[in-house]
Amino acid sequence: PFLFVMANNRAYSIVKGRMVSMNGESIRHERMIGMDLRNPDLDFMHLAASMGVPAEKVSTPAEVVPALQRALARQDGPGLLEIEVLDPAAWSPRK
Repeated sequence: PFLFVMANNRAYSIVKGRMVSMNGESIRHERMIGMDLRNPDLDFMHLAASMGVPAEKVSTPAEVVPALQRALARQDGPGLLEIEVLDPAAWSPRK
């Protein structure tokens, strides 16, 4: 079995951050084309299902460990655990 764990923030945040730090043309014109995975949102659960891959989505820190345990208990091939990280502050250990 193989488990894919994906932190989904609906954006290429690392690339966006790098673009901001470089103050490039896209930043000056406030046009960051292709950096947000929205309109429509990508539905990774349906993508996984379309390939016969069991998947689960969680959206709070408390859900992660139980979901990991369920996913790792499966012995029937690949799986996907999508961790929705839309509010980074909710995931910070410094609350």
